[in-house]
Amino acid sequence: MAASLKRNSLYNLMGSLVPIVVSFVTVPLYLHLIGVDGYGVLAIVWLFLGYFGVFDLGLGTASANQFAKLSDHKEISSVFWSGIWTNLGLGIIGAGVLFFLGDYLFENLFKMSSAMHASVVGALPWLALAVPIITVSGIFSGLIDGRQNFLMLNALGVIGTFFLQVMPILT
Repeated sequence: MAASLKRNSLYNLMGSLVPIVVSFVTVPLYLHLIGVDGYGVLAIVWLFLGYFGVFDLGLGTASANQFAKLSDHKEISSVFWSGIWTNLGLGIIGAGVLFFLGDYLFENLFKMSSAMHASVVGALPWLALAVPIITVSGIFSGLIDGRQNFLMLNALGVIGTFFLQVMPILT
């Protein structure tokens, strides 16, 4: 028990530290490539995506709790699919909100150049598409967390950080 606690704590620590190290590398690159204003807009977009994760309504965490308690495959499957379909529906609602109100929100809440605004508005369909993916991924994370597979959970978090922070630099 003590060995698994130490091991899982190390996994969680590394899963938190690696994204910080990635940020130390990528933020100066972003500032050089797209400037302070461009990075500010990118940070706002990331922030919006994080906030639209609220459409999960805590079901990812609640599912993790249930997955930790259950051992019967049928019950786990039932919780899993209920969570997936519910979060997909909630994510689609969130995507609709972002898609239809995003232009208004970005135009009236944030001061940015017309070129930056056009760039953000052009990305709105992609951002809206990300919302259901974010909400559904909460159930997958809940399953991995509830089954106490912290290595996989943190590895996926690091991979997600890579795609979120590194891939835009490479494209």
